[in-house]
Amino acid sequence: MPPQKPQATAPIHEAAALHRAGRLAEAAAIYQKILKKNPRDPDALHLLGVATSQQGDLQAGLAWIAKAVTVRDDFPDAHTNAAQYAAQLGDFKLAERYARKATVYRPNAVTYTNLGRLLRVQDRYEEALAAFRAAHECNPRDIEGYIAYARALRMTDDAKSMLAVAQAGLRLAPEHPTLQLVASEAHFGLGEFAAGWRAYAYRFRSLENRMPAKPYTVPMWRGEDLNGRSLLVWAEQGPGDEMMYANMYADVIARAGRCLIQSTPRLAPIMRRSFPGTEIFDRDLRPEEWAGIDFQTPAASLGEWLRPSRDAFPDVTGYVRADANLRETLRARYLASDKNHILVGLAWRSSNTTNATDKSLNILEFGPILKVPGVTFVNLQYGDCAVELSEASRGFGVPIIHDASIDPLQDMDSYAAQVAAMDFVVSSSNTAAHVAGALGVPAACMVPVSLDHGRRWYWLPDGDRTPWYPSVRLIKQRQPNQWLDVIRDAGLAVLDRAVANDRDSRADYYRTMISAFANMKRGADAEAVCEHMARDIALAAEAYLNIAELRRAALDAEGAFAACDRAIAAAPEDWQAYNQKGITLHDLHRFDEAIAVYQQGLQRNPASYSLHSNLGKSAHHLGRYAQALHHHSQALAHVPPDKTSAVNAIRLNYAGALGDSGEVEKALAMVESIIEDAPETVDAHYNRALFLLGLERWQDGWREFGWRLKRSNAVLTYAAFPHIKPWNGESLAGKKVLIWGEH
Repeated sequence: MPPQKPQATAPIHEAAALHRAGRLAEAAAIYQKILKKNPRDPDALHLLGVATSQQGDLQAGLAWIAKAVTVRDDFPDAHTNAAQYAAQLGDFKLAERYARKATVYRPNAVTYTNLGRLLRVQDRYEEALAAFRAAHECNPRDIEGYIAYARALRMTDDAKSMLAVAQAGLRLAPEHPTLQLVASEAHFGLGEFAAGWRAYAYRFRSLENRMPAKPYTVPMWRGEDLNGRSLLVWAEQGPGDEMMYANMYADVIARAGRCLIQSTPRLAPIMRRSFPGTEIFDRDLRPEEWAGIDFQTPAASLGEWLRPSRDAFPDVTGYVRADANLRETLRARYLASDKNHILVGLAWRSSNTTNATDKSLNILEFGPILKVPGVTFVNLQYGDCAVELSEASRGFGVPIIHDASIDPLQDMDSYAAQVAAMDFVVSSSNTAAHVAGALGVPAACMVPVSLDHGRRWYWLPDGDRTPWYPSVRLIKQRQPNQWLDVIRDAGLAVLDRAVANDRDSRADYYRTMISAFANMKRGADAEAVCEHMARDIALAAEAYLNIAELRRAALDAEGAFAACDRAIAAAPEDWQAYNQKGITLHDLHRFDEAIAVYQQGLQRNPASYSLHSNLGKSAHHLGRYAQALHHHSQALAHVPPDKTSAVNAIRLNYAGALGDSGEVEKALAMVESIIEDAPETVDAHYNRALFLLGLERWQDGWREFGWRLKRSNAVLTYAAFPHIKPWNGESLAGKKVLIWGEH
């Protein structure tokens, strides 16, 4: 906010004039002189902070303004500027505090809009909406307020409210292009294509439009009969948009007596091949070339007449053609090392566009995609991405072909052949997705969560398909700035294509992904992979057991039970489901029920050492020592000797049951044999201590009891006090001793 004329002495008026003239150093010097006389002058403190910030020292400038509001809190200009500079420094919490103070002392459209923007940056959308609504309500006849509020509603994809706000503003300014464009997005989002196209016609009046209308003095086509007449269609916007609107070219060519298409130079070869017999220009037409034409139309405006509803879209998979010979050459080259693989093209970021960051992904998070077996991956990303490709390939141990002979920024025709060579494409919302869709190549397009985050109006909010491209599946972001679950689903889509008949490879992939997500504490992602795994009936029981374990780890007993029951239904004779269900019941101290379930499992696999051992533990908790000892002995009889950790765990449980049943000497002998085999077994040492103390062998028992602090469930250990030496019986005369509770 520029300095306003403060109500103060002449020197500050002089400084403010210099400030407004851009003579910042001179202004700052006068502010400093004022502060030498009066260090608590709020205007001088504030304006010195502004001048200092404008000279590049935001931190120092913010400090001066902080002093100003300490002197005078009811200073909205100072709070507003402080919020701006704190935000520029990346301290959004501090910026928010200042912005909220500004709304208290000056509740107007400006202060509430500033607050809304700060909340938006922090992804606090509902609060941001409330701030933008308040800004609008402060001045309900301000068109800019309608625009800001309507655009804010794009954060939550509330198309109905967007449309209501835009239409309210349009009643005050019916021809306002920005409000019309917001209304068009809302109409498309609601499936109201005809109204959406009518509002979208205002795009050429908007200052935000990047491509001006053509200068042809030819009447615009308004849906008139084209029989025996000529129509010039000219491309607009970017290459992806041009490919998309080509969806309508065949229809209009069939209607017109003569159709001319002005394409961009990069796409003209594709258009000539795709629409033979049609006059395709790769430049602006000269006056003598358009002089006899009856009508003209920008490509997108065809939609009002040819795509007025979703039902008007033809069910056509692919409507442009790539160079078939080059496609086959590239395909043979890419598959030279393994002809049994499928080819999957990858593109992950956008550039030179609004929301480029919101629309882009990080290929270094593409593990769920790049780990799919049976795939040869090909780079389809335009621009310089050599470093990203190298890091991803090295990090995941998977080669990614980069064909230096293909440069989509220079030659879209070769790029189209490259995309056509793919069996599947995984792309962010960029040109690769449009080219795949226009060619009819199966693809997964990963799109942002909302319009505000870069999801374009043509990636419609309902469902996972767009009528423009039947071959493209939309995988939509669920939360802003979170892509891993989207990448997960893209990986599963690739898996469906890659190894449909190779169950072993598929199972290995599932297990790897489930383990990876579980280790990352992303249980929902792991469970989603399990659900996909369960589609294969031969893997369903394993998948549900994995879900049961995930739910158990999340302390969701009911979810674990339900998953176990699904596993039993999928494979009634699989003992592992009974084992997992029994473990969950045991965790809840429902020991009788656990024993009954374990017994059902043993009916299916009497030799399962896991079932015997777990049943023994539940019986032990109920004081049924004979039953516990019987099943622990059965577990030892059936466990393979090479499973050392399992053997020792069973022996430890067996020893516990022996000790509690009164056979302490036998229990002690068993844990000592464990220690002899595995000297660092912490629980064996701990139980040895308990048995020794139980036998009143105090000195040995207390010495061994120190192992308790190494157990995984120890609440506190010596490590909590790294600078204090543990006491080992030395004399305590003259010493200070810290004694700490541990239970």
